[in-house]
This record gives sequence, C-alpha cells and structure tokens, in this order.
Amino acid sequence: MSKTLSLNRRAHLFVRDDALFIKLQTPHNKMPDKADIYILKKFSIDRLKDIRDWADAMIKASEISNVKAD
Repeated sequence: MSKTLSLNRRAHLFVRDDALFIKLQTPHNKMPDKADIYILKKFSIDRLKDIRDWADAMIKASEISNVKAD
C-alpha cells in the first residue's frame, strides 16, 4: 500500500514515522527563476483518525442530500 496520496501535482498527503504530513508546493512568487517552496505540516496519527471520521460524515451527508434531490 502506498503511503502517499497525491491530490494534485502540487499537494500531497503522506505518512511517515507514525505521523501524517501535508506537503504543499508553491512557486517562488518574488523570484520565479528560483526553486519552488515546500510547506510541510505534521499531524499525529490520532488526528488522521479524526480527519477520516470527519470525511466519512461529509460523504454520508452529501449522499443523503443527493438522494433527496433525486
């Protein structure tokens, strides 16, 4: 199983050392010829479980509203 999920070419989620990381890549605004800037944010694995539960709730709510619309 891959420990990296690419959301698009500049946003990635990955797990390393029992932590969830979000990596965002952005071009260098003031000097376009410079290398891209990377922003990393680290969360505990427990926080990943909270994110999963939240995402499940959002998916269920979306599915319920789609069924009502039909």
